[in-house]
Amino acid sequence: MIRIPAFFGFPVTIHPTAFLILALVVLPHAESGPGGLANGLIRALIIFGSILVHEFGHATVADLKKLGPVEIVLHGFGGLTMSKGVRTPMDGILLTLAGPGAGFLLGGIGVALAFLFADTPMASHLVFLAVVNLFWSAFNLLPMLPLDGGHVLMHSLALKWPVRTAARWAARVGIFVAIPVAAVGLWAGQIFIPIVAGLSVWQSWSMAWGR
Repeated sequence: MIRIPAFFGFPVTIHPTAFLILALVVLPHAESGPGGLANGLIRALIIFGSILVHEFGHATVADLKKLGPVEIVLHGFGGLTMSKGVRTPMDGILLTLAGPGAGFLLGGIGVALAFLFADTPMASHLVFLAVVNLFWSAFNLLPMLPLDGGHVLMHSLALKWPVRTAARWAARVGIFVAIPVAAVGLWAGQIFIPIVAGLSVWQSWSMAWGR
């Protein structure tokens, strides 16, 4: 585990698996020479920065709700904001939505900057920034655990049901959503999507059908 300087006051730890993202993004670009390597590094930094902004959204609400201490962890499948946990289902909904909300905001800024600098070498990177944040923020709202959408569904159900029942039904819904999502990802040639969907099914199965 590697600790880096705090991000807007929140401690950040990088898990070694986070470097998988770096390798997957940089190595394909490196084949085209130094220029390609530089582009790959820039895109890797955009991805890491976007994950940090997403987690900062979660962390900010956790801090405002006094659910600290709050810590951000970056890992091979994105990030995680660790805190004491929510006090009420509504706290959980607000905290969870803050992550995609921050991503949509950053994606919107990326769109605006891409238009502003359309005729510059920065344009392609700004478009990448916009696409990464807008697409993954939307994808993250799908009702599959452990995605944010799955947690929003679970906390929403917990407004009326016991927490354990809410978690069980959120996991069941997530499994049925993950199957077509995986199929669409395979059809589109986006291998990361079926991997995420498969991990969602694996993680949710015992929660959904266990005693």
